[in-house]
Amino acid sequence: MPAFYIDCSYTVVYTSSSRSSSSRGSNLTMSTISERLRAPPRYPRYLPYLKRGECSRLSAKAKAWARPPRCRQQLAAQTAGKLLSGELHKLPRVIMIVRSILPSTGGCTVAFYCHNAQHLSTPIWGRAAVDLKQGGSVVSPGRYLGARQQYIFSQAHGAPTGDCVVSTQWLEDNLEEVSVLDVRGKVEQTEVEEGVQQSTYLELYDDYLAGHIPGACFASWLADGIDTTSPVPAQLTADNALFSACMEEKGVGTDRPVVVYDMGNSLLAPRLWWALTYHGHPEVYVLDGGWAKWDAEGRETSMAEPCPLKVYAEFSGLQQPQLRADMQEMRFMLDEGQVSSQEVIIIDARDQPQFDGTVRRSKHAGRIPGAISLPRKKLLDPGTGVHLPVDQQKAVLEEAGIDLSGNKRIVAYCNGGVASTTVLLALHRQGLTNIANYDGSWNEWGNRDDVPIES
Repeated sequence: MPAFYIDCSYTVVYTSSSRSSSSRGSNLTMSTISERLRAPPRYPRYLPYLKRGECSRLSAKAKAWARPPRCRQQLAAQTAGKLLSGELHKLPRVIMIVRSILPSTGGCTVAFYCHNAQHLSTPIWGRAAVDLKQGGSVVSPGRYLGARQQYIFSQAHGAPTGDCVVSTQWLEDNLEEVSVLDVRGKVEQTEVEEGVQQSTYLELYDDYLAGHIPGACFASWLADGIDTTSPVPAQLTADNALFSACMEEKGVGTDRPVVVYDMGNSLLAPRLWWALTYHGHPEVYVLDGGWAKWDAEGRETSMAEPCPLKVYAEFSGLQQPQLRADMQEMRFMLDEGQVSSQEVIIIDARDQPQFDGTVRRSKHAGRIPGAISLPRKKLLDPGTGVHLPVDQQKAVLEEAGIDLSGNKRIVAYCNGGVASTTVLLALHRQGLTNIANYDGSWNEWGNRDDVPIES
């Protein structure tokens, strides 16, 4: 797999087929290339894009190092390195340059290094990552390597373009290139009396020990990265350091893609996808069909539990607070008339009886005023439980009356902020970014006496 390694501190480019052999490549500094190309004075800090015909102006040594058709890519990489070290305000050009480096056929990796982390600020790369991912690139920023900071852009062979739901075949083909989390668990319902149900939350760690996808670490949806101080059960912690430490023990770092899977009902995997994305992981995939599909297809399984000391990784994501809504924001949107004016869309992912108020699992029955009903199972195949194709999910969302223009903020909720993430995942697959999960959901809202309720 071809790779480019760019040291922004010294503006030196290495190119090779693998990192181990990069030191054997020739080095070209920006000043050297500028001299060879006789760059015009109006480009004192970076080189313009070069047409292929201009390669003849390179020295013989440079030609040997940068043979066409890679010459243009490598010089663009050099340009990017100079831009990154001195002209961060030119972010759109950096994105354009990185896109020029990544071939459309995939299989290329580009890594940026900088001794001064200030030069590669996280907010800058956060915006770059979003833009590049929308273009189909796989983005893994934020890994610290001693005094250096590394940012990686790549397109893996066979990687899905713009879709965070992957097949079992894709995972099998890329198993050595990703981290895997097993988040099997379930929610059991008990009928307390007519119209009243009680939920019991369970993790399935014993099922994990009995067999799992090779290399997968178990993630408890009830204990890992959970806010233990919240009166609402199974609430995701807002403490980025705590969540990062938890993920690092499971071999999940922000420099490597991660695939999450559940028992196969597409309930808890989207929840963990949202949690990881909220805490800044740039590349999270959900395994379509989960463990049930993987096992039914007779793919390789393992009973070995990875040692935390051996799989330890570095998680340094930038938290995305806009992906989460709390009680205060929900009340503000209602009080300010943003929901009634349809400035904000609220989606209720619970089943229809709970939405109508004929069945309750909290103190009060009903729904948040102005909410649109979209039971999460409508976004899944009724026979297999896998996610419907993107176009079919779009039809379901539009039929429910949800505006997919991207001009409105969309907040989803359910009972405990779990089923609602299936809706968020579907919205994300449509390219929407102004979305949020009300994590407290009805477990919080439905047990309060001081909030409006509609039934």
